[in-house]
Amino acid sequence: MQNRYRVILSIDGCGARSVVPLYILTKIEKLLLDKNYNLDLAKWVDLFSGTSNSAIIGGTLMLKDKSDNRLYSPSDILKLYSKMGSKIFVKPVDDNSKL
Repeated sequence: MQNRYRVILSIDGCGARSVVPLYILTKIEKLLLDKNYNLDLAKWVDLFSGTSNSAIIGGTLMLKDKSDNRLYSPSDILKLYSKMGSKIFVKPVDDNSKL
């Protein structure tokens, strides 16, 4: 039996701050592609984990098509956050201001 390491990527950040790990993952992929490594996080990482919004990001990164190719890269999700972030992450109204 051959031992195989398992790779678990835990994504931190909540709400709009989730762009930070997405930005880091995008930069890592770019650096590896610049060095001619063909990195596909969906095939390299066995499990993505996170809570709240980071769990949504991890789940999105695990989505694959019928040919086992990932559907979204970190840069795809980062572009979506850049485009829709102000509509998704609305600052809550402070209820104490009514007192």
